[in-house]
Amino acid sequence: CDWSSDVCSSDLVHIERRQLATARAGVVLRAAADGGQRFVGHAAVFDVRAAIGDPLNYGFYESISRGAFARTLTTSDVRMLVDHDPAKVVARSTAGTLGLSEDHVGLAVDAALDTRLSYVSDLAVNLSLRNISGMSFGFRVTGDDWTTEEIRGADGQPARVDVRTIHEVELMEVSAV
Repeated sequence: CDWSSDVCSSDLVHIERRQLATARAGVVLRAAADGGQRFVGHAAVFDVRAAIGDPLNYGFYESISRGAFARTLTTSDVRMLVDHDPAKVVARSTAGTLGLSEDHVGLAVDAALDTRLSYVSDLAVNLSLRNISGMSFGFRVTGDDWTTEEIRGADGQPARVDVRTIHEVELMEVSAV
C-alpha cells in the first residue's frame, strides 16, 4: 500500500481505500434491543470533494456520487473489519450482522457488535475512549469520470488539477480505523 495516497494495489487486484474522520462519519455506539451494542455511522459521504494526495503536485480531487453503492449493496457480501484486517471480522452482510444502505449522507453502516470476540470488545472500548479516528472502506471503481479544472494555488497562481467523480463501486469492506 502507498499509505500517503491511501491507494492499495497488487498485480491481480486494485483495491482503493478512503478514510473518513469520526466526526464526519458520525460513528456512535448504540444500545441494541437484545442488550448488546451496535456500531452506527457512515463509511463514505456523497458529493464532498476530498484531496487524494496533493492535487497540485501528484494527486487529484475526488467525490462520490449518490447511487455509487446501489448495485454493490445488492450483489456483494461485505464485511466490517477493524483496520482493514481480514482476520478481524466484526460483522458481515450475508450473516445479517451488518446493515449497509445509501441514505441522504452517504454509505450508512449499522453493525451488531458481539463482544465475545476479543477484538470486537477492544473495538467497543476504543470507540468509547475515542481512540478510533474514523471509518474507511475498501473498493474497486467500476464507473467514474475524470475532468481537469483550473484552481488557484496557495500562492494565488492558477493551476490545473485532475478531478475524479466516482459513479459506481464494487464494495469490498468497511472498517473502523
